[in-house]
Amino acid sequence: MQVRESVSESLVRSRLVDMFRVVVVVLMVSVHVPYTLKLPELATLYGGVSWHSLSLTLAEFGFLLRENLMLFLKSGLGRGAVAALTLVSAWFVMEGLERRNAVDVARNRLVSMGLPYVFWAVAYLMIAGGIAGANVNYRWLEKIFGIGIWPYNYPLHFVFDICFATVVFLALHALGLRNRWMVALAGVALCLVTLLWGENANRFGDNGMSLMPRSSIVLLFFLGVATHGVWKRLFEPSVLRAVSSNGVLAGLVLATLLSAHFLEYYNIAVPKDPTARGVLLFALTIPARLICGFLVFAALARVVVSSEAPAQVSRKLGFRIFCSHLIAVTVLLHFIPDGFETGYPLALFVLVYAGCVGFGVAVHYAIEAVSRLRFSPATLLARI
Repeated sequence: MQVRESVSESLVRSRLVDMFRVVVVVLMVSVHVPYTLKLPELATLYGGVSWHSLSLTLAEFGFLLRENLMLFLKSGLGRGAVAALTLVSAWFVMEGLERRNAVDVARNRLVSMGLPYVFWAVAYLMIAGGIAGANVNYRWLEKIFGIGIWPYNYPLHFVFDICFATVVFLALHALGLRNRWMVALAGVALCLVTLLWGENANRFGDNGMSLMPRSSIVLLFFLGVATHGVWKRLFEPSVLRAVSSNGVLAGLVLATLLSAHFLEYYNIAVPKDPTARGVLLFALTIPARLICGFLVFAALARVVVSSEAPAQVSRKLGFRIFCSHLIAVTVLLHFIPDGFETGYPLALFVLVYAGCVGFGVAVHYAIEAVSRLRFSPATLLARI
């Protein structure tokens, strides 16, 4: 199957990037939906299985399948989605530089991401925070803007990370740093600074207790900028057919599952304080995350080569799902009876996951409908 010649390559590229962004956002949401991976039990089962005879009971097989599927989704596709979103952000910055100067691109990105950041941070604090019994009068500026800590709506820290990386890159670009190898080197240097001098909250490199961005986001953003020309070649029809072949997809599925195991090990085993071992393992998480994200791209490429053109998806849909999903998580968990997670963990995950995505889609179309009304606040709402 081939991409129809009547469809321009630029149209395919634009629509595929937009679709890719929405899909990876939906996958990223899974990371924040509660489900406790039973890793000790899984490790015990691995060690106790007689692999030469595959002596597994039906219950053990079901447990093995369920936990690996959840690991594949949350630690593989979910964590890989963050890397993919970072590369997409770098893509749009480079596309912007082809039409405007660095100052205009920086202004546009800060406004387009800053307004939704403030709106959804306040919305979460007032809605979900109020339901959860948070004291909104205590350090509310910290909770909204993440001054020295992650914001209360903690997924929004990704927006801060991207804005930070964007401003630094565009400043270097304006100063004359254009060579892609030098851009990549600058990204590595900035990543090391954040690794060694940032103050971590949960895991090595998250910088959750400082004003520094996550180290992985900085590095991936600069690598995405430096390799922008390479990513463009991925959209050539022959390349899309190659990466979406059965053999490549099968290999990526296996590699993603293995990467998911490694990424979960990294989250558990690596101490928060900087060590040589921590830096090495952190470096290995970058290709692991990219593998997981590339699987999604390859799967979408399969859709492209088998149809006339990718479906047109609003660019704001994914961003609104991303910004609003934690509200749905908090509200749903507040009304779900205690003990449901213990008794029916998979059912709870599916219920909350579907609720998050559905809520984000509903929010998007509600904002689109209101923004078409002819009154001044609607114009501002359209930018949220």
